[in-house]
Amino acid sequence: IKLTIGDRSFALTGSGGNAWAKDRRMDAAIVAAIRSAGRMTVSAKDSKGRNFSNTYDLSGAATAMDAATVGCSQLGS
Repeated sequence: IKLTIGDRSFALTGSGGNAWAKDRRMDAAIVAAIRSAGRMTVSAKDSKGRNFSNTYDLSGAATAMDAATVGCSQLGS
């Protein structure tokens, strides 16, 4: 499973319909890339060996992430 964000690529681990970073360091790198890129693409093979990819628009992602951080911090108040 390959995640491409801007000009960066990440080899994800996965099972079934789920995929995730190998470790916290990769998680942090993915979040940083999402904050600064315009789009990301996930590429993989399905259970029959066919290639597929999905592309996502990231415009507004950094603002949404910031809003979520603020909202979550207020839950503990």
